Amino acid sequence: FVGLSITHTAPGKSPKFLLVERYGGLRVAALSSHLQERHGMYHNGTILVSAVLDFSTLYAHPGNDLHFLGFFPSLAATAHYHRALGKDAGDLATLRKEVAIFVREELAPALFQGSDLPEAKKRELAKKMATFTGLEPEFIFGSNLRISTSSFFKELLRDRGQIVGRFDSRVLGDDPTDSGQRPSYDPSYTNIYGSYASAMTGYVREDLKFESDLVYEILSSKVRPWDYSTYEGRYVNVAPMLAEAMKENPHLRVLALCGYYDLATPYHAMEHTLRHLPIDPNLRGNLSVEYYQSGHMMYNNLPDLIKLRKDLIRFINKVAN
Repeated sequence: FVGLSITHTAPGKSPKFLLVERYGGLRVAALSSHLQERHGMYHNGTILVSAVLDFSTLYAHPGNDLHFLGFFPSLAATAHYHRALGKDAGDLATLRKEVAIFVREELAPALFQGSDLPEAKKRELAKKMATFTGLEPEFIFGSNLRISTSSFFKELLRDRGQIVGRFDSRVLGDDPTDSGQRPSYDPSYTNIYGSYASAMTGYVREDLKFESDLVYEILSSKVRPWDYSTYEGRYVNVAPMLAEAMKENPHLRVLALCGYYDLATPYHAMEHTLRHLPIDPNLRGNLSVEYYQSGHMMYNNLPDLIKLRKDLIRFINKVAN
């Protein structure tokens, strides 16, 4: 993750902020607690960029339907963006409200019933889900009302021979095969991979004057080993750590930044996590969320980068002053 410190006075008295992205959310909760307990360093703000605190919201497992509930609003937003919902779909803001109500009041109770859900009700919900996602009702029914992102990537625009991106579902890629398996690549990643590699290599060699033949790992699993022994046999969930840090430091503010078209760490999953933080009601005002018409890396798009900068400046000034 990236640490962000704003200095107005002597270093020890400076306002302190931590900014993290994606799985950095797992580290920042533990770091906040460690800095407070071990070093007496209370920071002012934590900024979560497309982050995750609770893995149970991201990964499907028999008996755990949070994955499907958390991703569904982003599937609907994606279908709306690609005009797969018909001419009468309305605007995105209205759709988001309707989908949020549907997930909370209809889909969640239905999935909770499991095999007890009557077939007629299941077919009724499949038809309604189709109006939100642009998928065929029979496909949704056959998926047991549980739409996986891997199938959605291919199914949404299958008739066009295209797939949607994972990091940014607005980005399309060609995929003329009729295979039902997950796509062989993520067009929203391959679309920026070269630019990231080129920019970083140029910066390191030309600006920093660091000469090396090492490969710059843009996205890699070579950062092992991580120690997950504490969470053996269960999902990693550091939300209680963040809650503990907020209890110990009631002045700590948390800002979550989420993209509507992020199918890696969806915004509704973060909303769910924040709603379930075990903190007192008087600390809920310390939580805030900003949304972007973008995917996982909202800073890749100039209008969203401008909004991101404004949101960060406003948050930092509000917290630090």
